[in-house]
Amino acid sequence: MSAFHSELQALVGFQVTYVKVDGHVWAISFSNGSALTVECLWRLTSKGTLIRTSEDHLQMFGNSTFVDAAWELEHQTREISVSSVTFVPGVADLRLEFGPSTILEIISTSAGYENWHLTTPAGSELHATAAELHA
Repeated sequence: MSAFHSELQALVGFQVTYVKVDGHVWAISFSNGSALTVECLWRLTSKGTLIRTSEDHLQMFGNSTFVDAAWELEHQTREISVSSVTFVPGVADLRLEFGPSTILEIISTSAGYENWHLTTPAGSELHATAAELHA
């Protein structure tokens, strides 16, 4: 097991504590003190159905209020522990499963820029760029 794999797996058993967005940068904090910063598309599904994506944030979709995708992501994941974490080599996607049916997919959208990074409570950082994972 690589050090990267171990640090990603350290999220298993913990919950999301809050989600913030500033422009196109999403900050997702976990109950173990880890922080996931996302600068690409994310998609949340439950029971095989699309719930929300980062692209939905602040859209109205014909409603009277804007979509608050940060609140919805936090609300949908905060009571459920991460049950599985998968890094997809070659594309640097990240898949976090919450319980049996809720999935957060971080979908890399750039081969050149950093798509996401994880900071652990010990201060280690993992960066996903150009389809690679590195410290």
